[in-house]
Amino acid sequence: WLPGKLRRRLVTRGFTLLFGRMSDYGLPEPDHLLGEAHPTVSSEVPSLTGSGDIVPKPAIERLDGHEVQFTDGSRERIDAIVYCTGYHVSFPFFAPEVLSAPGNELPLFFRVFERRYQGLGLIGFAQPLGAIMPIAEQQARWAAAYFAGSYALPSLAEMDAAIEAEAAAIRERFVASRRHTFQLEPAHYLPRLQREWERGRARARRGTGRAFRFGAASGTGTVSPTEPAPRGQPHRAGPPAAPTTALTTALTTEPSEKP
Repeated sequence: WLPGKLRRRLVTRGFTLLFGRMSDYGLPEPDHLLGEAHPTVSSEVPSLTGSGDIVPKPAIERLDGHEVQFTDGSRERIDAIVYCTGYHVSFPFFAPEVLSAPGNELPLFFRVFERRYQGLGLIGFAQPLGAIMPIAEQQARWAAAYFAGSYALPSLAEMDAAIEAEAAAIRERFVASRRHTFQLEPAHYLPRLQREWERGRARARRGTGRAFRFGAASGTGTVSPTEPAPRGQPHRAGPPAAPTTALTTALTTEPSEKP
């Protein structure tokens, strides 16, 4: 085992020894280590730039008709521009004050639960190093256990601590960018999620934690604060506030506590 920063330094050094520097191919030198930003994975780019089939250019300064002026002062006649700008996270079906992601920042407990709402789970709002499907499947199973009552969320203070720890890990590992706000590593994330699931099962059995309760009278599951219950007794949902929005499954979302 090696510390992450040292491991990335060694990998970057090994890559440079094997393939050379990016400037050897006419590309700018990265200002970070390999693994601290999303890499371009291609064995063809070096050979195509070396042969002249791809001509690297700096940033675009302005567009002038069919020509593009670049920041180095050069101009080229361009047929098409492909914008590789990534994703902009938005929730048009929610009011912004209910749920939004300014700057692509969306703090979630284990990338699923928003701390203010006990009846809302988001699946797949993560960017793993690898396929999203195994992550989304485990998240869905975990959220289903919560809504079925076999798992209980921890306290808000514990959720906040876990959310901040995840954000700090992202800041330490990745270049500051809108592209990396949802980043996670499955090899680390999935075992941690499994351990939290087991802790939540124990909380549900003890009747502690923040459990989801499906409304018996209205037939809707409400998002409302759970009141502390005596040991061994189930939690009771507090008085629900006016619903702010509704999901297609008839679950209403309401703040679990005032900000």
